[in-house]
Amino acid sequence: GVEGVIARARIIASYGVNVEVIRAVYSLDGVAILLHNTASRGGRNLDQHIAAVFNFRAGKISRLDTFLSDVAMAEAFFV
Repeated sequence: GVEGVIARARIIASYGVNVEVIRAVYSLDGVAILLHNTASRGGRNLDQHIAAVFNFRAGKISRLDTFLSDVAMAEAFFV
């Protein structure tokens, strides 16, 4: 839900991640946001391309799927 999305955004921000919005692409019932996230922390680097796919129902977000270019990199960075 909304609380989960906000909690995750706060965690990402606490790690000093720079979020660059590359592009938004649309469908009849959703939008995908293409992002490029970068950061450096404690000798670890993050250079990640992400697709955040939002589906809508009745004018509200009903689902959010996140696709990462390198899952292992993200897991190592956010330890």
